[in-house]
Amino acid sequence: MSERKPLRRIDHTTFCDVEGWFMVKDARGRPIGHHVTRKFPHPDGRMLRTRISRPIDKTPYDASLAQHILRTQLEVTSTEFWLCVDDQQPPTRGTPAPPSGTAIPASVLRVLVTKLRLTPAEITALSRDQALHLATDYWSVSPSAD
Repeated sequence: MSERKPLRRIDHTTFCDVEGWFMVKDARGRPIGHHVTRKFPHPDGRMLRTRISRPIDKTPYDASLAQHILRTQLEVTSTEFWLCVDDQQPPTRGTPAPPSGTAIPASVLRVLVTKLRLTPAEITALSRDQALHLATDYWSVSPSAD
């Protein structure tokens, strides 16, 4: 694998296929017409989107557009991109976000930090239920709970 030929539309499509990007559909369930638009659920909870110019062929992208696609849309390095295209090795995207049922709500975090003055280490050690219990206790006894 080497830094080689320019990024082509067909390479862009191959990357999306290997990593498992989904086709974006319009309101009637049809593929978007002007570009092939794909999306990918990033493990941190964001949804990445990319557009592949039509026709999907061996037409290369301009170098600055290729860098924009890699950096901003696909969020990979050139090396990660070509490993995925050439060797079918999807990029490592980090650890997934915690399931939404285990996350501590923002309003509870605010109480833990600003009112109860817990440190980040203390908050990290708490389960969701423990954090909710502490905040509920604060709200139930505080005369001006906000």
